[in-house]
Amino acid sequence: MTTKDRVKRKAAIERDAANAQNQARRVKAIRVEGHPMRSYNGDYKYVDMYEGFPYYKNGKQKYLFHPVPMGWGVAEKREPPVRCPECSTDFDPEDYEGMDPIGPGTEACKNCVQCPVYSVVDSGGSMGCVCEPGYLGEVHFDAKSETYTGDCEQVPHDQWILNRIFDPDSMERNAWLESQGGVIPSGPHVWYHRRGSEMKEYHITTESVV
Repeated sequence: MTTKDRVKRKAAIERDAANAQNQARRVKAIRVEGHPMRSYNGDYKYVDMYEGFPYYKNGKQKYLFHPVPMGWGVAEKREPPVRCPECSTDFDPEDYEGMDPIGPGTEACKNCVQCPVYSVVDSGGSMGCVCEPGYLGEVHFDAKSETYTGDCEQVPHDQWILNRIFDPDSMERNAWLESQGGVIPSGPHVWYHRRGSEMKEYHITTESVV
C-alpha cells in the first residue's frame, strides 16, 4: 500500500468513524433479530470506542463491532517486505549452532517463500512475517521446510461484525454485514454467517432503539 493509498484510506475511515459515533449518540441500543443462533439476538448496548468506532454488547455477552485494527491511521511510508530472516544476507549461522543447516545458499532458503506483499518482518524478535497495520492475515512458519507462508488481507472498513468475543484484530467472526458509510443500517439485510466450514446467508434485521 502506497503512502497515497494510506492517506486516502485514513480519510475514508475517519469519515465512517464520525458517522458511527453520531449514530451511537442517537440510540440507546441496536436491536438484532432473526439470527439463527438465538444468543446473538436482542438489544446491543453501547460499551466503548475502539480506534474511533463504537462497539456494542447484548445481554448474552455477544458483541457487535466494526473491524478496524490498531494502526489504521498510520500513513507513513514503509519499507518493502524482505525475505525470511534466516535467508537474509546478514544471517549468522553461528546463532543456530547445532540445528539443521539454514541460511543463504541452503535448501531451506532456496525454497524460501517471501513474506506476503502487505507485510513487514517483525522487529520484535519473533522472526516472522506480520501484516502491516490495516491488514489481517495468518502467517505460519513451517518447521520442516524452514519457510514462512501466508497472506495479508486488507481489513474492510465497510462491515459490521457479530461475534462471541470482541477482537477487531482477529479474522474470527460469527456473522458480518456489508455496510458502507460507517453506520449500522436499519431493516432486514443479508448477513453472512459461518456454520462450521460452510458460509450461509441470512436476512437479519437490525433496528435502532431510541
